[in-house]
Amino acid sequence: MLTEKYAPKKHSEIIGQEEAVKNLISCIKNDKHALVIGASGTGKTSSIFAIARELNYEVIELNSSDFRSKRKIGEIVGNSVRQQSLFSRKKLILIDELEGLSGQKDRGCLAEVEKLIDESVFPMILVSDKLDRKLSKLKKRCTLVKFLRLDFKLIMSYLKEICKRESIEADDNLLINIACNCNGDIRAAINDVNALYLGDREKASTIQDSLKIVFKSKSASSALNAFNNLPEDLDECLLWLEENIPKEYSGKSLYNAYEYLSKADIFRKRILKHQYYGFLRYVNLFLTGGISSSKKTINDKNNSYNQPSRILKIWISKQRNIKKMELAKEIALKSHCSKKKVIAEMPYLPL
Repeated sequence: MLTEKYAPKKHSEIIGQEEAVKNLISCIKNDKHALVIGASGTGKTSSIFAIARELNYEVIELNSSDFRSKRKIGEIVGNSVRQQSLFSRKKLILIDELEGLSGQKDRGCLAEVEKLIDESVFPMILVSDKLDRKLSKLKKRCTLVKFLRLDFKLIMSYLKEICKRESIEADDNLLINIACNCNGDIRAAINDVNALYLGDREKASTIQDSLKIVFKSKSASSALNAFNNLPEDLDECLLWLEENIPKEYSGKSLYNAYEYLSKADIFRKRILKHQYYGFLRYVNLFLTGGISSSKKTINDKNNSYNQPSRILKIWISKQRNIKKMELAKEIALKSHCSKKKVIAEMPYLPL
């Protein structure tokens, strides 16, 4: 994945967070605790690892989702703050996703973290997406470090640099849309580029990524593996495509895309009729390469895709039918006639 490949290795590679990085380095060097606040994808955790690597610190990383009780926090984090580094290096304790500690199940957890901060001789770095009131006591014990949402121009520039290094011929308008619509989340922006341009080299991880590969790929061959290794089967992928083709295509391209979709459906029904699963290759071919090749130009808009509504409509129809059958049964019982006759005459009854 590009997010892993281009994660910063040193603090000079961290973009747009100069003040935050400066404060973080100061905290770590002076063995001070820090509360790092910032939206998802602004580089909080990757910055901590980059700085630690540069300063030769061992990082003990803990995630709030790994413990859900005061006792577990005391055991896991407590041991970390009291033991020396195994590699005779300086050490820092990183507790990520602190916003995950909340509610009745986590009662006493934050109080235990506060206690461990007072005991720790190593710098503790606490990371959260937002500064809640529940973190007010931790804030008093730590230096507050804020990571800001990145400006779209910085993100655009970085995406261009990645495309240049990867020899990707990226469309500038599409990159601008990605940078503008990621809401300052550079990780999401890089993931979009990864899904759009490296779909033939890497496996897509979600149905949203797969659809982007099909709709945005420049060549049909790049889209052929779009649905590999997804939890959804090809039947579900067909429904997703049916729902979202109008978001990306119009005119002749729209006509061509639905033509390929109908051909995929024909072969899908042949599989059901003849139980010959060799036809699956044709279903996949029409759904990926066929629909991808239907467009004349790539749509510059960075769309998010809707879940298929047909499944919901089928469910609603079934629910209505169940109610209809129950009502017919009651009427048949009271009117001493068959349920079949009641259903036939139901449209004319004054219900």
